[in-house]
Amino acid sequence: MGQSFIRDHAPCYIYDQACITARCLQLKAALPGLSVLYSVKANPYPPVVKAVLSQVFGADAASAREVELALSQGAVPDRIFYSSPGKSDEDICRVWGKCVFVADSLGEVERLAAAAAARREILSIGLRIQPQRSFDRGLAGPAPFGIDEKLLPQLAAIVKQWPQVRITGIHVHLRSQVLDAVRIGAYYRACYELAERVSALFGVVLQYFSVLAAAVSDICARNTAALQAKLYIESGRFLTCTAGTYYTPIIDKKICGGKTYLVVQNALNGFLRPVIVRFVRQLAQDAEPAGMEPLFTTYDSSRVFLLSDVKEMERVTVVGNLCMALDILCEDVVLPKAAAGDILAFSHAGSYGRTLSPLFFSSAGDVGEPACHGGGGAPGDGRLAAWLGKQRYSALRRYGSEFHLPTLWCACAIYPVMKSKQS
Repeated sequence: MGQSFIRDHAPCYIYDQACITARCLQLKAALPGLSVLYSVKANPYPPVVKAVLSQVFGADAASAREVELALSQGAVPDRIFYSSPGKSDEDICRVWGKCVFVADSLGEVERLAAAAAARREILSIGLRIQPQRSFDRGLAGPAPFGIDEKLLPQLAAIVKQWPQVRITGIHVHLRSQVLDAVRIGAYYRACYELAERVSALFGVVLQYFSVLAAAVSDICARNTAALQAKLYIESGRFLTCTAGTYYTPIIDKKICGGKTYLVVQNALNGFLRPVIVRFVRQLAQDAEPAGMEPLFTTYDSSRVFLLSDVKEMERVTVVGNLCMALDILCEDVVLPKAAAGDILAFSHAGSYGRTLSPLFFSSAGDVGEPACHGGGGAPGDGRLAAWLGKQRYSALRRYGSEFHLPTLWCACAIYPVMKSKQS
């Protein structure tokens, strides 16, 4: 197979299961004894979800369909946490009994309680909480996600009115793309203190808690003496981003105004993130702005290479066929000399790749996901496998927040699961 497989299926995404497994093991080794949840929205391709779930504890779902997907790929209901805001009554009904609901608002708590009462059941739920303390130690401002910590006393009164619900966990979303371990560790400590306050307010004892490695020692000591909790930490991009490659064929090659263009199939409408990078660069000019997940992380968030043994190099701009100025994947890059029919590959496409891209813009054809295989860039392609293996780890150091090891602390949520003191 190898390159012939890619030519038969491009434009397409191909994922490396061996890389996914290695990233999962790397994360678990860095956080010994802690339980990892996979953020399904990072890449919901079923074989990818199955590969990750075979290595980690469970899943964080952002929709009812993601709950069902995680369930179909091996997760069990008490390890699937449905934490997104805006769950409709239809969503709740659709996945009732298939997951752990994490309520995002006071109204959602009441709707879950009413649904439990209608079924004559007792429902254990988690709470997504927006702490009063900001990531930078000041007071937190308004946020569209989670229950304001200041409203917890009001929530406690609501819970007393609804014996059909039991608070069994909390979810706190940390800021993504922060690489300062000291700041992150301090925020974890603050989250632990929040868990203690929730325990006291609702009369529950935390069972689950885990933390950033830099803060493990003191938090674990406090936890052993007090809450005896275990924490689930959520990760998405860290587990899948480097495992994916986007392949697209060169349809045409032309020179205009002294500039060489490679026209590919499905550029913007195949892999959007490189297009966003170029757009952000134009707006920011010389500055490099902070990440805007999941659209933008750093300017150097993906690399392009040509599947060719040609030695002669040339400077090219890679564009799509949508007849719009924004449809440019990369500009003035040096690649081996290409011809129509050759295949370009874009690295680091394993997270927020296909699902984030407007695949049917201009009524273009679909972009497939034909393989999640055991190793390398494509089935049977040893040369490409070697290239990817060499590039991945240098990219971890070079590409910044999306690929740098501390990402596994940043793009996470915490899910302490609690039991009633009376139970």
